[in-house]
Amino acid sequence: INTIAVIGAGTMGHEIAQVALMGGFNVVLNDLNNEILVKAVSKIESGLKRLETKGRLREGFTASKLMKNLIQEENLEVAVSKADFVFEAIPEIMSIKQQLFEKLGKFAPNNAILATNTSTMSITEIAQLSGRSDKVIGCHFFTPIVVLRLIELIKGKETSDETVEISLKVCQKFPALKGKRYLPILEKESPGFIVNRLIIGSSAYLNWLLDFAMEKGIPLEQIEAETSDLMEIR
Repeated sequence: INTIAVIGAGTMGHEIAQVALMGGFNVVLNDLNNEILVKAVSKIESGLKRLETKGRLREGFTASKLMKNLIQEENLEVAVSKADFVFEAIPEIMSIKQQLFEKLGKFAPNNAILATNTSTMSITEIAQLSGRSDKVIGCHFFTPIVVLRLIELIKGKETSDETVEISLKVCQKFPALKGKRYLPILEKESPGFIVNRLIIGSSAYLNWLLDFAMEKGIPLEQIEAETSDLMEIR
């Protein structure tokens, strides 16, 4: 895998593009909106420069060198025409994702893997129109991606073991400031995957905790101090 295309240059898209650059890949960043695309490239450059200043880039890497490996491209067909791996990071609307994956199935090279960053949706349904369901996988990132270690890999019903293996190797190359990537593989997709389902339970617990604190007169600062470490996704 040499070239990664990222479709969607919003918060998740530009962060995926940045860690892909930091992992040593050539990256093509695509968005229909040129203004969003230009802002995303600027944010990536600023982020890389900050990390370079702090000495957090890989040895031999500089922000200017990495930016030379980034191409911004508005045309989807051109953006994915030479991609070995494609990450989708567009809005969470099933019909739009399905339409995109139908196009990716036509435009991307036959061997290219197509990954969705969906946080809740069915990988199987997203892949339906792609013409290559065996090469579609979920790669659920958590922002800030450059900091947090976790990436959930989710198989659809037809996702091949080879697709999982390649996706795992690609994501392992994405650096995280908190340490080595943690990459759980979900063999069976379910709504919300792992972390989002846990967050629902955590939110209910926190609501109860805040009500209890107010009833007992416990300062909220004390609650925050004693629970902050527990709530951080590492």
